[in-house]
Amino acid sequence: MPIERKDKIHRRLISILAFIVFVSTGANCNSASAGLSMSNIPMGNKKYKTIASVDDYITWISIDFGIVGFPLRKPKVHELIQKHIGENSADALVNIHYWNDRIYILGFVIHRFGIQAEAVKFDKEEEPLEIKRNRR
Repeated sequence: MPIERKDKIHRRLISILAFIVFVSTGANCNSASAGLSMSNIPMGNKKYKTIASVDDYITWISIDFGIVGFPLRKPKVHELIQKHIGENSADALVNIHYWNDRIYILGFVIHRFGIQAEAVKFDKEEEPLEIKRNRR
């Protein structure tokens, strides 16, 4: 009897190890992309000074069924940019390096969107004038 019990334990251990190997190697992967943007608003020939460096990212999760995926919440990319403009009392972000990576794990996708940029303040004489239009 003890030999049969040991065989059952060994089979269970082998099954568990095979499952762990399958999950860790065959059921996940990742991908990434990156880009560059000059600024988050049109700059023209405006003069500015750099007041801070920005390096941050946001994360969200989605469910992926092969070709079709559904985010569990909306990514807040605009809020990420506005957060750093507000925190640094900046007028804009320039030299924006952005990146996006994804990790696929058993039907779920973990997304990360990050930025590295410089927060800038326009020189006083370069601030845009408000244009008022007369409407009839």
